Amino acid sequence: MPIILLVLLFAASLFSPIAGEPIIHIESDSQESITLPFTPEELRVDEVSEKKMLESVNTERRKAGVSELVMDEGLIEVARKHSHDMWERQYFAHENPDGENAVHRMLEGEVDFARAGENLALTKSVERAHEGLMDSPGHKRNILDPKFGRIGIGVVDGGVYGKMFTQNFAD
Repeated sequence: MPIILLVLLFAASLFSPIAGEPIIHIESDSQESITLPFTPEELRVDEVSEKKMLESVNTERRKAGVSELVMDEGLIEVARKHSHDMWERQYFAHENPDGENAVHRMLEGEVDFARAGENLALTKSVERAHEGLMDSPGHKRNILDPKFGRIGIGVVDGGVYGKMFTQNFAD
């Protein structure tokens, strides 16, 4: 489904509770950027959703016979900042408007890594975000990659507009 259609479905869901729960995500290796047609009035970090997302990711890794990921404080901070920045500047992308990607953000956050990855989703619930990421080959690859040992999850709640999820992975 084209990204533009996903954005329109997401916006339509705000006015129709029957519309279901759409998800927006961009493949992990994509340079694509989406301009968000809305700005939340209030943003807040959702630590409960971050923990639920970690549980979902580690459940998938156990099923696949891969060791669980450990939350890393530096990666959490980088992920939260990126989720917040996307809301603040009304974009959805791995590369911010300044041309910085996950690697740049991790270096700026003084996170040690030799290998890095990032997943993004925008939807209303952890369950839908996780389902959408697992249905995407690139995102699923990051989640199940045995070379990753650490994760930082940043969920910033934008109220009626949904939750912005950033998953940062490192070895």
